[in-house]
Amino acid sequence: MMSLIFEAMTREYSGKAYFAKIDIDENQITARGYGVMGIPNFVVFKGGRPVERVVGAVGKPGLEMVLRKHLG
Repeated sequence: MMSLIFEAMTREYSGKAYFAKIDIDENQITARGYGVMGIPNFVVFKGGRPVERVVGAVGKPGLEMVLRKHLG
């Protein structure tokens, strides 16, 4: 469910934000380094540092609320 929302937001925010996914099974060290304990888990970075995290299937409104806070 969240994958479709993530893909749509990638297109909608093109040029404003960069979106990336990692497979936590194949990148366990990276996942642990950012404290990922479950999925879905979205980490917002600003200036190369994590500034906010959203855990769970929050839907598009939930993700947009967090993203807009850091874009403006």
